[in-house]
Amino acid sequence: MDGTYVYIRNTNDTGIACITFEFYRQFKFGSPNDEAIKGHPLFKLGLRPYSFLKVLNSEWIKELIKMNKVHPEHKDEYFKDCKHFIYFFHDSCFEVVCDSYKFEVSVNKSINRQ
Repeated sequence: MDGTYVYIRNTNDTGIACITFEFYRQFKFGSPNDEAIKGHPLFKLGLRPYSFLKVLNSEWIKELIKMNKVHPEHKDEYFKDCKHFIYFFHDSCFEVVCDSYKFEVSVNKSINRQ
């Protein structure tokens, strides 16, 4: 896929991909959609629809660290493995701060039509 069209599942599909975000700290799901992506604060830095991206020097992670500093046992190092990822779908955006992710592809020999 090159991002110039929307892929809709059909009977030609061969499988499903599942992404698991491990030890997530926070996530957002919803607006903006692909038509309003220019309103996202990271658009000017290269954010594009139909892409899975890692944000470097994430302001969101910095905000999470700042919020947690009131905890009596806070240490910045607790956040050293945090990564910020964004995936833009057609109608929504998913963002997550987590330590890592893994993915699996499940290959289906037949599609159940119900």
